[in-house]
Amino acid sequence: MKEENNFNIFIIGIGNENRKDDAIGIKVISVLEKMALSGVQLIKIQDDITDLLNLWANARLVILIDAVIS
Repeated sequence: MKEENNFNIFIIGIGNENRKDDAIGIKVISVLEKMALSGVQLIKIQDDITDLLNLWANARLVILIDAVIS
């Protein structure tokens, strides 16, 4: 995880198509990966989100992308 903490900006996409989720967070990260953004760590989370706080401990900015249907 030390390598990930060298990034200033984290963009985290959350979702899981296998759980009847729209998975928009995962889809957005897939698009952003093609852009090769400098200084940005792109992360896809499909299941367990308990390690999120450790991932972004030293980040300057964290952006979470998710969707909820209610």
